[in-house]
Amino acid sequence: MTARKLTRIPIRQVVRYHVLEVDGQKLEMARIGTTLASDLSQGGMFLSHTRLTPGVHVHFYFELPGGYIEAVGKVVHTQHRIDAVGVARPGSGVRFIRMSDGDRQRLDAYLSGDACSHRISEARV
Repeated sequence: MTARKLTRIPIRQVVRYHVLEVDGQKLEMARIGTTLASDLSQGGMFLSHTRLTPGVHVHFYFELPGGYIEAVGKVVHTQHRIDAVGVARPGSGVRFIRMSDGDRQRLDAYLSGDACSHRISEARV
């Protein structure tokens, strides 16, 4: 197993998402959902309690201090993780592939600790 290039921080954040399906020239929103992100980095996030097909694209948004982050991502894996009560739950890793400059700056400030924060203290995790 190789080490992660980007540090992930624990988070419990509601994420609203739309699964995007492309059929030739046609783009459709195939599924709409709400779930929780359990970790976050500059490159992506892990969506807990949802099983998305690797390779699909998702449009999503979630709130951080200072406003919402909106982006498009690609599902890179689906796996089970043990939750706080010891139950294996499905989840999906999503890599960010498109995000506005303003949202990227807001995300970077949050991850670096420069923003007012809802961050979970790493001491409590």
